Amino acid sequence: MIIEQQSGLSFTEYVETHVFDRAGMRDSGYFALDSLPVNTANGYIDYEDGSWKTNIYAIPVKGGGFVTAPDMIRFWDALLHHELLNETLTNYILTPHVQVKDGTAYGYGMWMEIQGEAVTKYETETNLVVVSNESKGAYTSMKAFEAYVT
Repeated sequence: MIIEQQSGLSFTEYVETHVFDRAGMRDSGYFALDSLPVNTANGYIDYEDGSWKTNIYAIPVKGGGFVTAPDMIRFWDALLHHELLNETLTNYILTPHVQVKDGTAYGYGMWMEIQGEAVTKYETETNLVVVSNESKGAYTSMKAFEAYVT
């Protein structure tokens, strides 16, 4: 991987040092699947036929990244205050790059809502993190909250 070649660190070490630690994400990390922290929820994939399957076999052998809702708020605060990337790079990843449908675009790693020329989803004083252990579980709750506050 490019990160490993350029930094001399494994991908997980790099993310832990340059993202989790910098953002103060104390309860997040890459954990072995056979020794997860207490209260860790398993993720699930919901299939079109209505069946469900755990996603534990869809993540790396060492374990995937696990984050808490409070740590996601810390992540967004650090990102939006240029503690993870400089202002130019932060603005670049928060720029819509692919128009998905009217009012919705995709940047680098995140969905965005567009109203006119403004990206509205990340220009707010309200921090909300909605977590779910299913593929699309947080979407309905997030949309209901956004409808309530607008």
